[in-house]
Amino acid sequence: MKPPALLLNLAMDSRPLRANPAADWISLARAGLTAGCDGLLLPSSPGREDPWTLAAVLVDALPAARVVVALPASTMLPVAAAHLAQSLQSISGGCAALACTADWAGVETDIQLASMNRDQRLAHGVEFLTILDALWTARAPLDHHGEYFRASAASLPDLDAQRPPLYWLGAEPNLSKLAASGCDGVLRETQGTPALQDAIERAFREVDRVAPPPGQRLRRVVPFGPDARCQPGIQPGFTP
Repeated sequence: MKPPALLLNLAMDSRPLRANPAADWISLARAGLTAGCDGLLLPSSPGREDPWTLAAVLVDALPAARVVVALPASTMLPVAAAHLAQSLQSISGGCAALACTADWAGVETDIQLASMNRDQRLAHGVEFLTILDALWTARAPLDHHGEYFRASAASLPDLDAQRPPLYWLGAEPNLSKLAASGCDGVLRETQGTPALQDAIERAFREVDRVAPPPGQRLRRVVPFGPDARCQPGIQPGFTP
């Protein structure tokens, strides 16, 4: 299935949810897809909905929706993330993707990350992506002994399952290192058209929520070129 190009960021404000939160999420997602987005970005935030559960709810209600789970590298071991991603790929019919990030709302309370500088956090995320990619591409149990993660004889239960696209979100490390890790591209902020911004604003108002600021509502998928693993670079002609 073709990867998404324009994602609606389903980030809600911190007010308590209404009586039927699943209906509100579905309403927002449907409005974004109808207005011109072709995918949904599900962020992770302390104390908020689990993005994996939300993704399952959305693909059940909107079978054609492509969902991208934003996954802070410090919140889960990569092998566990790969197993969840494989399950999500199965129930979504291959419509899922992952976006790794070194930036998230809980970074200041994460003891491990609090002791890392920016370059270390980015390297931590790149190693996370490297393991995710290797679990799908390796045809034998994976042994990994890196600077930040360890894995012994790790494997996925269904090696025939489609590998989900792997993206990077937020502050970016060196693009060559990203491409070498198996990353398929980066997610960058974009404004979209005024009509799309208006539609998003209305959709959030209808569920009694405050929409994210205009610059944070949308993400554009910027893929690496077809030879990214050998010659990393953004495809020419793209305007973020």
